[in-house]
Amino acid sequence: MKKALNQSLDDCELIFVDDGSTDSSIDVLRKTEREYPNIKMITQSNQFDGVARNNGMKVAEGEYLIFWDPDDIPYNSQLEKMYVKAKKDVLISVCVE
Repeated sequence: MKKALNQSLDDCELIFVDDGSTDSSIDVLRKTEREYPNIKMITQSNQFDGVARNNGMKVAEGEYLIFWDPDDIPYNSQLEKMYVKAKKDVLISVCVE
């Protein structure tokens, strides 16, 4: 989550979907949501990735979407670089390791 919060792109909305976690993730997300005005948090019972992503898209207000899974580790300028490229000449930007 820290890497998502430390993006070099300033004006972005972060939506975290808790998909029925059984650890303290929900508490960490709620605390983080209170600290950052650009964060929205959704909770749902365990319904897996597809439903979680669809529910996140329902509340998204931004121009573009990116999906990060819990095991993804974005680098600090990832959103900014993808945004600049998308604004220039692409409709879809995909990152692969």
